[in-house]
Amino acid sequence: MTDHQSPTSPSQEIVNKIKPSFSENVQKWVLIDNQLKRNHEQVHKLREYRTQLTKDIHQYIKTNHLENTSIGISDGELNLSEKRDYQPLTFTYIKSCLTTLIKDPSQVERIMVYLRENREIKTTPDIRRTYK
Repeated sequence: MTDHQSPTSPSQEIVNKIKPSFSENVQKWVLIDNQLKRNHEQVHKLREYRTQLTKDIHQYIKTNHLENTSIGISDGELNLSEKRDYQPLTFTYIKSCLTTLIKDPSQVERIMVYLRENREIKTTPDIRRTYK
């Protein structure tokens, strides 16, 4: 060993051994993340287009009085219907409902605090990416 070299610590040796594997994993992660982002953008555009087509098809059915119609397609049929989407159960919505039911604001607040503090918490490992 020369004077300008420092001895390699055991932890540095471990880092040197796993570094290529770690670097490859990071590169693979970024490639997959890029592909997922592209796929997500494409799926988003397709869903928007399908939503517009759904509106156009329903408008045609309604205009031409063809309700309760099924449309045969190559591998089955399309059944036109209307679906109901429910408002999510947010804390704001829950508080609004409780305020209507319970006249004592302190009781409502007590329930809200309890609900917030006693939610189940699930932790999972994650990697967050920021873009320049």
